[in-house]
Amino acid sequence: MHEHAAPRGSDAVDVDWLATGLCFIFPALGGLLFGYDIGASSGVLASLTSAELSGTSWGPGLSAFESGLVVSTSLFGALLGSLAALAGGNRVGRRTELLAAAGLFGVGAGGLGLAGGLAPLLACRLLYGLGIGAAMHAAPAYIAETSPPSVRGLLISLKEAIIVGGILAGYGAGYVFADAVGGWRSIYGCAAPLALLLGVGMASLPESPRWLLLSGAPRDDALRALVRAEGRRAADLSRAGAEVDAMAASLAEGAAGGGAAGGGLGLGLFAERRYSRPLLVGMSLMLFQQITGQPSVLYYATQIFAAAGFAAGQEAAGASVLLGGFKLLMTLVAVASVDRVGRRPLLLGGVGGMALALAALTAAQGGVDAAAGAAAGVGGAAWVSVAAMLLYVGCYQVSFGPISWLIVGEVFPLAVRSQAIAIATFVNFSANFLVSLALPSLQAGAGMTATYGLFCAIALLAWASIYANISCSERRGRCGLAVGARVGPALCGRAPGRGAMLGAALAGLSPWNVLAGALGGLLVLGRHAAALPRSPAAAAVRVLTRGRNRCRGAPRRGAQILVDSFHPVARWRLRHIPGPPPLPVCGNTLEVFQHGLFLFKAWEKWAETYGDVFKWFWGPQPVICVRDAELARLIMVRHFKSFPDRSMFYPPQDATVNRVFREGITFSKGAYWMGLRGALQPLFHSTGLRSYQPLVEAAVSELAGELSKSAAAGASVDMHAALANVALKSIGEAAFGVKLDTQEVVDGEIRENAIVAAATYALENTAVTLTFMLTPPLLKPLVWPLVQAFPPARLRQLNVCRMQLFTAALTLAQNALTRLGLPWRDEIGMAKRFDRPEVAALREKYRDVVPAEGSVVDLLVRAKNKETGQPLQMHHIVAQANSILVAGHDTTSFMLTSTLYHVASHPGVKARLQEEIERFGRTRPVTHADMDQFPYLDAVLQESLRLSPPGWMTTREAVEDITLNGLFIPRGSVVYIDIWGIQRSARYWPDPTAFRPERFLDKSPEALERNQLAWLAFGAGPRLCIGYKFALSEAKTVLVSLWQRFDFELDAARTPDPPPLRPGITLGFRHGLWCRVTPRAA
Repeated sequence: MHEHAAPRGSDAVDVDWLATGLCFIFPALGGLLFGYDIGASSGVLASLTSAELSGTSWGPGLSAFESGLVVSTSLFGALLGSLAALAGGNRVGRRTELLAAAGLFGVGAGGLGLAGGLAPLLACRLLYGLGIGAAMHAAPAYIAETSPPSVRGLLISLKEAIIVGGILAGYGAGYVFADAVGGWRSIYGCAAPLALLLGVGMASLPESPRWLLLSGAPRDDALRALVRAEGRRAADLSRAGAEVDAMAASLAEGAAGGGAAGGGLGLGLFAERRYSRPLLVGMSLMLFQQITGQPSVLYYATQIFAAAGFAAGQEAAGASVLLGGFKLLMTLVAVASVDRVGRRPLLLGGVGGMALALAALTAAQGGVDAAAGAAAGVGGAAWVSVAAMLLYVGCYQVSFGPISWLIVGEVFPLAVRSQAIAIATFVNFSANFLVSLALPSLQAGAGMTATYGLFCAIALLAWASIYANISCSERRGRCGLAVGARVGPALCGRAPGRGAMLGAALAGLSPWNVLAGALGGLLVLGRHAAALPRSPAAAAVRVLTRGRNRCRGAPRRGAQILVDSFHPVARWRLRHIPGPPPLPVCGNTLEVFQHGLFLFKAWEKWAETYGDVFKWFWGPQPVICVRDAELARLIMVRHFKSFPDRSMFYPPQDATVNRVFREGITFSKGAYWMGLRGALQPLFHSTGLRSYQPLVEAAVSELAGELSKSAAAGASVDMHAALANVALKSIGEAAFGVKLDTQEVVDGEIRENAIVAAATYALENTAVTLTFMLTPPLLKPLVWPLVQAFPPARLRQLNVCRMQLFTAALTLAQNALTRLGLPWRDEIGMAKRFDRPEVAALREKYRDVVPAEGSVVDLLVRAKNKETGQPLQMHHIVAQANSILVAGHDTTSFMLTSTLYHVASHPGVKARLQEEIERFGRTRPVTHADMDQFPYLDAVLQESLRLSPPGWMTTREAVEDITLNGLFIPRGSVVYIDIWGIQRSARYWPDPTAFRPERFLDKSPEALERNQLAWLAFGAGPRLCIGYKFALSEAKTVLVSLWQRFDFELDAARTPDPPPLRPGITLGFRHGLWCRVTPRAA
């Protein structure tokens, strides 16, 4: 029976995510521990039965049957635990049941880590299995009964996804401890802290309010439990009381309606003629799901890969990790395809593919000698085994995995569905247990070839059974399904396909099937998500279901994700380049995190071992890192046509924001970039630079006034923030053509300028982008939609800030075109996509403002693409204005601040620079015509940019195979040029870490050649920073104007030497640069 729904108007808005999250995450740990056991079993057997790695006298001597017992005893315990939970779970309560499960998990995991023989090992496995049975019964019920209705399905779905994550974690633990003596103890023991966390967390949570009512507890007890569980949402006691009353009414209605015949475990279903045949067909699907070999893939993956020819230990365990990831991927493909393709075709096609894969495994295993394979390396038969295993897993995940539970859920009415699925679950666990128990003995007695041959024969039998007994008729909006043509249409209602998959998977307890159901629930809701525009769940659904024909490309996208996740061709073609060994899926990114996201620090460490050209793995993708200046120049200059484009990464933000972001001059590609650069170049000619000079002078004069006040008060000044503001004002006013005061009066209140605030936040949080760059492609389909639906605060604010900047440029560009009498169109609907309150206020502010003539926006609306001769589209104009603002401000502000730091910390350099300024004149204004009057300042800026380049690296993509200096770089390779490393390398720079501007005054041929070769602060070649002349001109004007009036001394109490850096796409000072400012005597 369904509970009476509360009004939906504000459910999603009123969700207290802290309280609701706690009531979700702790019960979900039970699922994580279940999945972990499945994945860990593979690595445990490989370690326990190894003579070198077991660390015991009894482990290597285990028979095949005893090995099967080690794996299957927990399944037997889960079977007993699930039966006990079904029979008595309503008596003890969900919270108590989960506390008992935590105790069983903890005792079982701790005992497994200390087991001194087979008997105690099996006893602990049984205890752990009992915990699985209890947790898998109580966790879904507790989450469903304590979560608000608006997010209930989403949270239960996430709990089931955590189970699959547990499987991957178990495989990962097997990989980590694969070569450790006694590693099996560590693998098992890792579960104990999670069990403790489960127990502590559940002890702090309330009991389920619905169970309290079911058990006859007073209404006030249920009300208190609901308030604790839902937090702020239930703070209104009248509303909370209404929810409790709705629960009580639902329970009373269910009691009055009765249940299925037989009650209890639902065995009475066999007596009902209308249910007996569909039940038998459903049970046969559950049976075939397991006896076609599925448990062997999960529990014995490491041994199977080792027997196939992969070296025992980490190589085989790593292959198991990839197998688990691929399993997750194919589940997503199944969810996307079930409504379009249909249940019966997916079952027949998937089971047929399983039979084909098992036949290939049979043939491959017939020609493999495990010992010879391990000695000789991974051979052809091993790769056939890998391909066949992936085909098997993929076909299983699009057929038996989700469809079996879907059919069982569809063919029974709601009144008997729970009992029917309970019986199917029992059959599933029983078959799983028996197959896992028998498989080692079968492999030992008959051999791997015969084992897979048997599974192949069973798969063919399953195909014939499905063909004869199941027929489906599916059409838009409704599913009709008949079993054996004797049962009428299922009572599945409207649009049940993906939604029914959710209900079926949640009721079933098989963890490797539930992810399809979890995501399926979100997908079916996608058709109606527009009705809840502010709901986080609806946002997640819209992300997952964007586009009516999304599923049509699912197989292609699935294949692309697979290639992006493992890059097998790129790995093979770059095998000649040395580099640090990667971990599966995540590559070398963990080492990058160890260096605080400073990639150049990790590169410096790797270069000590592998030289100035090496490969490393950004997730699973191999990347070439170049720290050789000559090779870098060849790539960026001489052979630019082979490396014309930059590689781009961006976080999971709004799709329209991403499109505008990647069409800026910085990251655009191909002919579009060439035409764009031609259109922008006139902006930075001498005439343009002279027109921007007054903006810089005005910003410096304003800063000088503020510094005079601080000097009079004796206060230190954060020059990093002060100079960033100067750069932002001057570049922002040049780009947007409007005055950007740091503060402005709005409705009688002094507030920070919206554009200034948005640009500052976006620039200071580029590390958010860098963090998401490290997400492995395999996890992006799961992680990125969740992040888009529930973005962290910094990412959410970053998206809003970019929308504000884009909207300001859009509004000003529209006004400029209107002034010129030219038509305009918002080709990609930016105004509609960015319709948010924070953005609307800024749009209104500039509704009637026309950008100044000669500004970047004004010139862009007049410009034409040099390749096509066509005017720039609106989003192209917005993209360029923002690229100039963001990139120009970020690089210029760090150049100014780092130069000030280097000069202030080197008295000799400061004295010589002040002499040069004295010769120019202390009161003489700096104009564009004076830029060549400061040769020593030029050298100071070059040396500062050498030691502290704002753009510390650049990227290129090879569009053709090419060999440079004997190094073969294949087409499609991504090359990272380590500007930071090259400019600090002792190969090119004597005393490379010393600040010596004189090295750029040396006019000897050797120095000139070195400086031209190894100084790359603005890049090189056609992709040289288009605004570098403006940046240098602005820097000279600002620094000369300030040093004419003030002296700067580092405040050692607030700024350590050297100041710590802030990681990001460009660099900055993490805690600012605090200086004491002293006016210079007249």
